[in-house]
Amino acid sequence: EVEVAIPPGTCWQVANFYRTMFQAQTDSNGAIATVNIGNDFQRLRFVENEAAAGNYRYAWSSDSFEDQFHVAMYINDFAGVYARMRDHAHARLWDNPRIGDNAHTLELAIQRQQFRFKDITDLRTGEVVMELEHEIRSREHPLCPLGRSEEAARHNAVFLGSDIPVFPP
Repeated sequence: EVEVAIPPGTCWQVANFYRTMFQAQTDSNGAIATVNIGNDFQRLRFVENEAAAGNYRYAWSSDSFEDQFHVAMYINDFAGVYARMRDHAHARLWDNPRIGDNAHTLELAIQRQQFRFKDITDLRTGEVVMELEHEIRSREHPLCPLGRSEEAARHNAVFLGSDIPVFPP
């Protein structure tokens, strides 16, 4: 489970975003929104917090390098999520210019078995609720640890943009 601070009053928008884009099970109660991706294998917990404002809320746009972390998620409905993100008026696919793994089309995303977005938006208005880079990967991605033995997952782990193993033999 990954916990992320979000601005006060945004739980419903966050839960709605994941429910609509990922068709994920969500729970929004009070100041906490919980998102379950893939049968509870991956869980995001968004907690409203006054500190989630300013440069923190817009870490990528302000290029503040303030908490520019990202989440990687492995999903079964890869093409479906890509299409919903591409086709919704208030959702935005994104190519991180620092990484260069562009996926401007579904074909490129399938070839790379991943795509990215950074804006969690209010799907009714398009307002950016929170910038959080998401690296969305197919369950077929070679680095997907889900459903694999620990040994296989460790064997396939490489540093980003290289063939250098994270866990040398």
